[in-house]
Amino acid sequence: MVNFKTPSVKIILPILLAIFFFTSFQDSGKISYFQPQTLMDQADTVVGFPSMTDGIPDTLFQIRSANGYPIAYYKKIFTGVCFDSECRMLDIVLYWNITGRYLGFELPEGEFLSKSDHQAFSEN
Repeated sequence: MVNFKTPSVKIILPILLAIFFFTSFQDSGKISYFQPQTLMDQADTVVGFPSMTDGIPDTLFQIRSANGYPIAYYKKIFTGVCFDSECRMLDIVLYWNITGRYLGFELPEGEFLSKSDHQAFSEN
């Protein structure tokens, strides 16, 4: 369990998580889309739950409030997307609330969502 108890991290983490939850497409190079979060508690701790998926180590992350209550979950996904024998790696982080409602996604700088021919979608 990663516990953020220093004052600067306790201030920065909620701000970063709020940015993640409330941002939409921006020109920063990162692509993200988020719906309003369901629970308005401030994030205090992120807990990782290691697992195995098809023999590959994996982690599910839980965002918790200062009281230890779960606020949301996220998962980092790095996988191949293949169409007609042409494959492209996808690097994405998916977020959802504690009831499973989809909250949004974030793509690292330079990553993009693509159509079936691996051409990037436009912002529209």
